Amino acid sequence: MEEHTLSVRSVTYAMKAQSVLERYRIPCRIIRDHKVQKGCGYKIVVRGDLQRIQSILAQQGIQTRKESGS
Repeated sequence: MEEHTLSVRSVTYAMKAQSVLERYRIPCRIIRDHKVQKGCGYKIVVRGDLQRIQSILAQQGIQTRKESGS
């Protein structure tokens, strides 16, 4: 199964995404984006169907952006 890294706009959204995905039995972990100099920089790492995962999150109001190269 392919692993994807998705950017979220805050740690709050990362935690909300993790909670939502756990309900769907989709493993998710939160990582800090150390490249971000200003503001929050958090990502979630997930495995599975990327379109399905992003659709589930979007339904809950959680916008994500796929990181290039992941």
